[in-house]
Amino acid sequence: MNRRTKQITYGGFYLVLWCLIGYGIYIATLKPPASCIDTIKNGDETEVDCGGPNCISCEVKHLDPIRMLEAKVLQASDSASTVVLEFRNPNAKYGAAKFDYRYVFYGSSTEPLYTAEDEVVIYPNGRTYQVLVNVPFKVQDVSLTAGTSTLTIWKPIVELTQPQIPVSNLKYQFSEGRGVITGLIRNENPYAIGSAIINGLVRDKKGNLVTASKTFIRDLESTQEREFKIAVLLPPGIATDTLAAPEVVVDARR
Repeated sequence: MNRRTKQITYGGFYLVLWCLIGYGIYIATLKPPASCIDTIKNGDETEVDCGGPNCISCEVKHLDPIRMLEAKVLQASDSASTVVLEFRNPNAKYGAAKFDYRYVFYGSSTEPLYTAEDEVVIYPNGRTYQVLVNVPFKVQDVSLTAGTSTLTIWKPIVELTQPQIPVSNLKYQFSEGRGVITGLIRNENPYAIGSAIINGLVRDKKGNLVTASKTFIRDLESTQEREFKIAVLLPPGIATDTLAAPEVVVDARR
């Protein structure tokens, strides 16, 4: 072996050696540990950022997101509106035990008119309404609405079963500018209900949402029945014979 060949051989050997030493130092001190948000399949993950003992299950990761429908803004008075928010869960095996939402309502400028944020529970294959009353703006003031979610905590259906709160004896009466919806709710669960929000939604016979309101019932014991009454404001000039029977949606919490 001539001198030139030896130099190349030894140089290559030391280059490989230093690369191995550098890689070992990187692995030991500099390489970030495997995590569930690094977009790399590593550690004990069964797919990228899911599965294994530390990350969320891949079944949960692949769930369809909660649908946040466009906010419905309804004129309630000369200076205030009623806002109806609707959320739908397209997943049959999982529900959202906690869904944090944020809706921002904008006028003609980039400054928000109003921000609505809260958390809701949405059961498997379920829908949830939020009725916001006396919101301090007019329908014509709103030019844009942006809805976002900041957190969803999923639970399997065996851990998040929707309480059975049927509505009966539903009656309603509409007159010029006002309406009243009454009925009974019954707790058909083996446990007490801490609170029940009873939403009343009024549509015209074409299916268009016209007005909405809500009432609350608290501490409903198992098998207990309770009356409710929801007062609604009707838009000026609407003919009561164009209105359909109201829909009552109960959002019950243990």
